[in-house]
Amino acid sequence: MPVPDGKYQLMSGTSFSAAFVSGIAALVLERSPALKPAQVRSILTSTARDLGTPGRDDLFGAGEADALAAVMAATSAPVASAVDNPPQPAPAPDGNNTSVSRALNEGAPSVASDDSAANHRAAQ
Repeated sequence: MPVPDGKYQLMSGTSFSAAFVSGIAALVLERSPALKPAQVRSILTSTARDLGTPGRDDLFGAGEADALAAVMAATSAPVASAVDNPPQPAPAPDGNNTSVSRALNEGAPSVASDDSAANHRAAQ
């Protein structure tokens, strides 16, 4: 992990893992946007590389997240058809912090090119 003064440091724990798993979840949803939150969670846990004692455990959870395996699984994941399941109003938040929310009608986010990043640094 990058740290001040251009150095790197090995760090671990759920605080650091959350950012990586969130990124993988975003890749999964980019590949298959119709997936429901429970399906994304299932993909993430089923494709994780098991660590420690076999199966889920308190030390390693589901294991080490595997981005490639998760994205590949999302490609082949069965998704409910919009024809079979017409859109429903969004449920009220339940406060359990396990839902995934995103706008379905938004375009893809823009990504800065190397040139624009270089120009930004030069302008500083």
